[in-house]
Amino acid sequence: RMALALHRETGLPVQPGEILIDIPKPERWRTDVWVEYRNPPLGYSPLMSWLEVAGVSDDNLKRYEEHRRLIRVVTASHLRDAVHTRWERLLLPLMFGSAD
Repeated sequence: RMALALHRETGLPVQPGEILIDIPKPERWRTDVWVEYRNPPLGYSPLMSWLEVAGVSDDNLKRYEEHRRLIRVVTASHLRDAVHTRWERLLLPLMFGSAD
């Protein structure tokens, strides 16, 4: 649909496979990890959970990963500029639904 929308908007010919969208699969984070210190830093115990040591929970890591998850749009070179200037109009309706 992105290729068709680009063609409608620009008149450029777009062949199958000339626009690829890479949406990474969400990661599942589990930090059921224990940290053991031979000589713990001041205020630390010899055995502590990851949350106690790093202060970062599974939910924190999930939110960070979702924020940093990059969607990549790869195009044939002759479409690069057209897609670059229109990617939001072309891609966002596919992701979040469109009015048409």
